[in-house]
Amino acid sequence: MRKNIVCIGVLIALSFMSCKKELLMTYHSENSIYFAPAVFNMPLGSSPLLDTTAISFAFAGGSTSDSTIKLYVVVTGAPEDQDRAYNLVVDSDSSTAKPGVHFVAPAPVQYIKAGKVRDTVNLKLLRTADMQDSNYRIIFRLPANENFNNAMEYKMTSATRRLNYTKYTVYVTDILKKPGRWLDAYLGSFTRKKIFLICELLNTTPSYLDTQISVADVIFYGKYMQRYLNQMAADGNPIYEEDGSRMVMGPSVQ
Repeated sequence: MRKNIVCIGVLIALSFMSCKKELLMTYHSENSIYFAPAVFNMPLGSSPLLDTTAISFAFAGGSTSDSTIKLYVVVTGAPEDQDRAYNLVVDSDSSTAKPGVHFVAPAPVQYIKAGKVRDTVNLKLLRTADMQDSNYRIIFRLPANENFNNAMEYKMTSATRRLNYTKYTVYVTDILKKPGRWLDAYLGSFTRKKIFLICELLNTTPSYLDTQISVADVIFYGKYMQRYLNQMAADGNPIYEEDGSRMVMGPSVQ
């Protein structure tokens, strides 16, 4: 009986030793590189998975000349004790935006810093006159190099939709559409010059006119602007639209 108890005790001890050994095992993966928003939300839990982003200068106000956004890059595997270079390439064949004109191209060699598994790259977008008529795109790629591979390249999210992990597209434009709460009866025909003049004189923004302004404020804006235009004309400084016509507000405030 005592012999059996000893054998059982030995088996239990070996079992615990085996479990402890398994718990100490770590997962080893290849060092793949990818754009973070395609794999997890940025910030976590707040947005769908994306391989594109769209930036518009349209509601930024007339004095804004550039904007900086962030590109998030992550690698699989454990951090290392040295900086690891990776390549961030602009696909010039597929991009329509021009470096030095529409954006400042990031350095083609970036680094995952020692002790880190992610990097943030600043992308400076430049506001240009031709963006008022056209949309532009910048396509970035993460090619494999001696430090990282492309084992994670993409996945199909539907029969026709592919979510890219190593390709990221930034769209940029300055096309200004008529705000949703713009009322022609008080503000007149919508023009780019007029909306920016309204914003300047009344210390507001195009986005406020698009989604928040009340009807009462629209009426006030129309009356205020028409009085301003009348006074400028009386002083010998009439305000003209880009096409040469006199700027006027809507018929209900004449």
